[in-house]
Amino acid sequence: MSALVWSGFLISLAVLMGLARHSLWGAMFTGALVLGLFTLSPAELGRAFVGVISDPSVMLLALVVGLIPLIGAALEERGYMKALVRNLRIGRKA
Repeated sequence: MSALVWSGFLISLAVLMGLARHSLWGAMFTGALVLGLFTLSPAELGRAFVGVISDPSVMLLALVVGLIPLIGAALEERGYMKALVRNLRIGRKA
């Protein structure tokens, strides 16, 4: 692999680690964009972006992942989260 690819990987990893404290999805998107800028031509990067955005499985995955915090908040608000955790029957480590 060329030095340009490795430097792009390291820079994208640094961007990911730096931005993840603020917004995980934003950090992942920015890190992937930086890596793509270092490893793909602009035309290939555009085709990859359109391919991902137009893939129904990616859109469904994004929808499901976006619903997880909403379901968690609804369970927490109604007090069901504590009951759910209490019923897990996980033993405590001494």
